[in-house]
Amino acid sequence: MPESDKLRDRATQLFAMALKARETGFASAAELEKLGAEALAAAEEMERGASAPPTPEAPPQVAQQQQQPQPEKE
Repeated sequence: MPESDKLRDRATQLFAMALKARETGFASAAELEKLGAEALAAAEEMERGASAPPTPEAPPQVAQQQQQPQPEKE
């Protein structure tokens, strides 16, 4: 099972726990909802990262030569 699916399952569990906490009057419902939303967002980010096309490598940096002051002619 991919990691993103595990995170989605965890988010589902957290939302279910939040619903149950809200029904029974526990103050932790908001915190559980927040954790569920974070897990869901992390799963979506993982999926976007896996399906995004690879970014091209940056061309190598060319060292710039610094011009040395020329000695004055007499």
